[in-house]
Amino acid sequence: MKLFEISGYFEVKNKGTVIGGVNPELDHLSHGKIKELIGESIVVIDSEDNKHVFDVVSFQISTSLVNKRNIGICIGFPENIDFLKSGAIVYSNEALTRE
Repeated sequence: MKLFEISGYFEVKNKGTVIGGVNPELDHLSHGKIKELIGESIVVIDSEDNKHVFDVVSFQISTSLVNKRNIGICIGFPENIDFLKSGAIVYSNEALTRE
């Protein structure tokens, strides 16, 4: 499942690279359900269709004043961050468990 298109990234000292984005399709979901979607690992597909799999070190879900979900996922210290260019898409690497 598509989580978001990367809108930006930054490095946190001693933690790693954090990628962030939004997806209006997730705005109606609870934080718990989004947490389930993120799971323990993610797949990033760059603009050249290269796949990169990362363990999720940590993540944060915040809600804006207009009730939109903002998602930030820490992926540790990748050797190369060129794939984070505009157009990279983050997908869940976990099966969605339905309740």
